[in-house]
Amino acid sequence: MLLLCLQGILGMYAQQKDSIPIQKLAEVTVSESRFPLKRSQTGKIVTKITDEDLQKTSGKNLAEVINSVAGIEINGSTSHPGQNLGYSIRGSRNRQVLILIDGIQVTDPSAISSDFDLRLLNVDDVASIEILKGASSVLYGSGAAAATINITLKETETNGFSAKATWVAGTNQSQDNKNYRIDDLYNAYSLGGKTGKISFLTSLSYQDLEGLSAIKTEENKPDDFSRINALAKFSIQISPAWKTSVFGNFDRFKSDFDESFGLTDADNQSFSANYRSGISSTYQIGKHTLNLNGAYQVVDRDIESSFPSRFNAESWVGDLFGKFVFGQSLYTIIGVNTQHNNMESASIPFGENGFVTDIHPSDANFTLVDPYINSVYLGNNGININAGARLNTHSEYGNHWVYNFNPSFTLPLGENYLKILTSYSTAFITPSLFQLFAADFGNDQLDPERNRTIESGFEFNLHKKYTLSVLYFNRSEKNFIDFVLVNPDTFESQYQNIPGSFTAEGIEITLESKPFKNLSLLGNYTHTDRKKALRIRIPLNKINLSANYALSEKTNFSLTYQYTDSRDDVFFSTETFASENLELKAYDLLNFYFSHQLDKHFRLFGSITNIFNEDYEEVFGFTTKGNNLRLGVDLRF
Repeated sequence: MLLLCLQGILGMYAQQKDSIPIQKLAEVTVSESRFPLKRSQTGKIVTKITDEDLQKTSGKNLAEVINSVAGIEINGSTSHPGQNLGYSIRGSRNRQVLILIDGIQVTDPSAISSDFDLRLLNVDDVASIEILKGASSVLYGSGAAAATINITLKETETNGFSAKATWVAGTNQSQDNKNYRIDDLYNAYSLGGKTGKISFLTSLSYQDLEGLSAIKTEENKPDDFSRINALAKFSIQISPAWKTSVFGNFDRFKSDFDESFGLTDADNQSFSANYRSGISSTYQIGKHTLNLNGAYQVVDRDIESSFPSRFNAESWVGDLFGKFVFGQSLYTIIGVNTQHNNMESASIPFGENGFVTDIHPSDANFTLVDPYINSVYLGNNGININAGARLNTHSEYGNHWVYNFNPSFTLPLGENYLKILTSYSTAFITPSLFQLFAADFGNDQLDPERNRTIESGFEFNLHKKYTLSVLYFNRSEKNFIDFVLVNPDTFESQYQNIPGSFTAEGIEITLESKPFKNLSLLGNYTHTDRKKALRIRIPLNKINLSANYALSEKTNFSLTYQYTDSRDDVFFSTETFASENLELKAYDLLNFYFSHQLDKHFRLFGSITNIFNEDYEEVFGFTTKGNNLRLGVDLRF
């Protein structure tokens, strides 16, 4: 209803000049096959968030941007910026979601779920995001069970030199604090150039946030957060057929946090740093290409609290593959992907002063060597088939096959089309090094988790202005890994496989429209159903709506709305010394964004978030953001 109202109200002011080029309705995606295919040719519903989309919501962090996509709930995205993030995509957990940066797997081998922390990344460094839901382990390996999020970082594309500076100031307050003090300061600088065969890009940004307490307490003592991001990319066209790029980046954040046991203020701090470097090389042979992607990553995390701890991890990733095009209809990729992960951790035992190593890297490590093949057939009769297989070869768990079969049929209807799709895919998820070797909690007898996903639905495009997609999904999990209380008297707990299988299923509906040249609308609805005990912080129903209106070539306005249904939560009671269940109430968020190009060098932008100062919780007892204002300026030359 709100989507129709926005269309009607804003439509009265529609301008004739097209200042928003059509992107989503004719977009090209690569994540589902690694080949650039038109949307009508793919057997998946892939969401692509472009650089222009990101600029229309300036001020959102990366988790908030992704959280507006159908089927996705990122818990903690609108809480204190240091809040741990929970990735729930179609009812999944962090370990079932794989994140790629420039097509290369990223992970934190020391994390409980081996997941990459999106809090580390600066959204201003991002050029585009592709989100592929469903199991894609054939192309991307272990962990790609519920979704794969491919984040592409910016690089210089135009000839000559360019520079950009951004300064932003804003508030950072909860619903109870309405002093509108400047507590959010952000500045970023980038320099790039392209001449002949060489291009480069460097960027540096810093953000400092104050004013918001991590947990709701009587004192509500502010817990500060700061982040620094540095990125460097260098590319050279060695020959007409051969291009090579190297990169290095450093991301670090520091965050104060409170004591979750008893929900009290505390002077705790966490530090997380990520160092990445790598290479990407492509060699063209006619229609075919040989590709090499490789990266080395180091993660350092320190926790200063009543239970101080340190974590260090290393990850090596290499992906060698060939992309072969046969005629106009057959696209095949053949490759081998390798990973080596290791970690160590240390803590201070009770009654002692020094750190003692409790997980040794000589024990906590594994290697994966995965050959894989995937083909896409595009038939002249509208029948398209995407199918492939991968052999997971794990140094500890041996060999496991995963496969994908994704047929679809596209029926042209004049200028319109109807696409019917279905898929069956499997995934393989190894236990994390922490789950295997953590002191007191680890279990080296864990079995890998197996997932199976079925999808079925359709996409209808009308007059290149409206696209409706409806998709049913069903994911089954076996060997589900959970944290289990073994002895209630001693509170002894351990990671264990849970017998039986568990199912998450639901439906996603997305409507994209461009009824006028300067008005674009987007709405999605998700229903996610799974066993109540596994539905912690997962809404049964969720709605996202957005409207973008171009007042002129230089001025844009965006309005976004999000409804999140009530959710089950659990907390540990200090009175009963037991876990207790409760329900978090449903909530609505309405946000406003604008940007205005003052001249060819200056752009002014800003936002008003949580306009009605909605009081809500993402995690029981933890703070969320109230009504906040943000104003910034870009300087380009």
